[in-house]
Amino acid sequence: MTYLNYAPLPKWGHIAKVFLLKTKIRKIFNKDCDSNQVKNYWLSRSSWSIYLIIKFRLLVNENNKVNFWLPDYFCNESLVAIRSLGVRLSFYPVLSNGKPDLVACKKMLDNKVPDVILYVNYFGESMFSEGLSDIALRNNAWFIEDCTHCLKTSSGIGSNGDFIIFSPHKLLAIPDGGLLLIRPNGPNKISHNFLDEFDFDSLYYSVINTHKSASFYSCKWLLKRIIQKAGVHFFRKKNIFVNENNFIDINSLPHPKMSWLSKNLLSNILDLNLEEKHRKNIEKKWQEIIITNKIFEAKSECVTEIKHTPYMAKILNIDSDDSNTVVRIFDLLQKFDIPVSTWPDLPPEVLKNHSFHKTAIKMSTSNIFLPVHSSITSKKLVKKIRSL
Repeated sequence: MTYLNYAPLPKWGHIAKVFLLKTKIRKIFNKDCDSNQVKNYWLSRSSWSIYLIIKFRLLVNENNKVNFWLPDYFCNESLVAIRSLGVRLSFYPVLSNGKPDLVACKKMLDNKVPDVILYVNYFGESMFSEGLSDIALRNNAWFIEDCTHCLKTSSGIGSNGDFIIFSPHKLLAIPDGGLLLIRPNGPNKISHNFLDEFDFDSLYYSVINTHKSASFYSCKWLLKRIIQKAGVHFFRKKNIFVNENNFIDINSLPHPKMSWLSKNLLSNILDLNLEEKHRKNIEKKWQEIIITNKIFEAKSECVTEIKHTPYMAKILNIDSDDSNTVVRIFDLLQKFDIPVSTWPDLPPEVLKNHSFHKTAIKMSTSNIFLPVHSSITSKKLVKKIRSL
């Protein structure tokens, strides 16, 4: 039986090199990483990157409260760490195209001005808003560009924030790994001298050297992937359409420090251009399947060129406004062992204010996603669909 994984599997050669060679992370995610102008820091998750930024802002503000603006179309699990800091979270609405609702953002200024603003480049597409950047600049708010759905920097990706965050573990075959970049040429001109004045490096090391060891998690991840590569698949659990917001304690999160396993695996990934090409090809293949197969009950246009690097393939325009139809399709795909998912698990603050956040709520309940990672091939997709 053809099996499609939710997550990519590492190559046998990469696994072997982990134990045979001592290597360093190659600077493949941002050409500016090789520049002395951009500071870069590795953590295990982007949620820890955000946590580090907010702790730094608290330090600069002399422990006064921080008002953090972020989009309502956002994953609640990513907020577990910063909630422990007592930060004030203010969720601004997004439009159906994923960009900030600037009218709503300007009205929010009447309540309280932001100290930090984050925007997301959803699913690999640039969502930069000059209007939101201006709001940050006029209010001396640090500007975070969330590129966690992005494979690497490209046109409009990774060049607009004071802080840039990537999550290679979400796209590549590694157990953890989040990259934080600090740009002195961002809106607030956060210079090296400023970072040194408030001793950012010491704060970073204090974060990654706390809590318990990360070894067990990474070893468990590797064992699971080896078993899957051997052809044994008994790990798949049934996903729930639009997960409920179950509170996760900060101590349940992966260790803030990036694991040795991820560093070694990542050092063997030499060319992200191949990954980019693969993801675009699989996205197109999913589109072709969606168009020709009635099981999806969806309409889609197969584009001739995909300009951005997709994070996941999205099933669009399902032939019904009835949410029950979307759930039925989701459950049906799972029944046939197709790795389908939804995104995100919205924060409770968003769900409680339906009228203000109606667009984000609608998007979270009407979109279904399919994987495009390196372990998914066109041959596997065709074979899987033919077996249905």
